[in-house]
Amino acid sequence: MRVVIEAGHSESDPGAVVEGVAEREIVVALAHRIPNLSGNGIEYVPTSRLPERNALWRFCARLLRREPDVVISLHCNSSKTDPDLHCCITYWDGKRRGSAGLANALALSATGKAGFAEKSQVVRAPWDRNGRPYTYLVLFHGRQAAALIEVGFLSDIHARAAMLTEEWQARAVAAIDAGLRAWAGGN
Repeated sequence: MRVVIEAGHSESDPGAVVEGVAEREIVVALAHRIPNLSGNGIEYVPTSRLPERNALWRFCARLLRREPDVVISLHCNSSKTDPDLHCCITYWDGKRRGSAGLANALALSATGKAGFAEKSQVVRAPWDRNGRPYTYLVLFHGRQAAALIEVGFLSDIHARAAMLTEEWQARAVAAIDAGLRAWAGGN
């Protein structure tokens, strides 16, 4: 099974930035660790968006050419309304077969015994009134199962400090791998 791991954002779009910590640096670190867990029928392929105009659309076009079986997009957001949100949120698209189960398995592993988050949520990605993707574009391209994981919130001072540590990053990639393998075993 080929699993594309997308490190959300690019050098020209660092994502959320809080107290000098950019979302991009966290998700790139995670994306580079995950291929080390390849094996037993799973190949992790890390990728990221190029620093160019329309980078997300171009990334989605490149993604389709790689023909992955699964896509996991990594992010870590911030929240002005709830700065202490120490939570993992996993988004999925209702039109992609297997995506709901994948999102649930990833969320369960995030808060499991060896997990990296205090709590988790699973959310179906929203669509606009015309039936087009409202956001989370990577979830809506291709036919593969896909999930977008907000591994934590940079606005949470404790989560931000944890995300920068080797120990947290190792637990996060191990939990993502465990969730994916649990889902793959059930499919």
